Amino acid sequence: VFPNRVISRNGAISRPFRSPDFTACDFFLWLYLKSKVFEQRPPRLGELKRRIRLETERIPQPMLRDVIDSFRNRLQEC
Repeated sequence: VFPNRVISRNGAISRPFRSPDFTACDFFLWLYLKSKVFEQRPPRLGELKRRIRLETERIPQPMLRDVIDSFRNRLQEC
């Protein structure tokens, strides 16, 4: 998309195309939780922590299995 244009402090980093450098938490969990927790901005830190715990417990098991399977597939493709 942007040949020879790298936005990085350390320059281009050579990695395999499907590098599993990011874990399931990096590419899924934090974004998913953020979208759920911040549907309405929590007024206090205690409420933020409560929402994080609640939404973590509500993640559907099939969704977690899909995320783990996807990560395993990326590991095998490297």
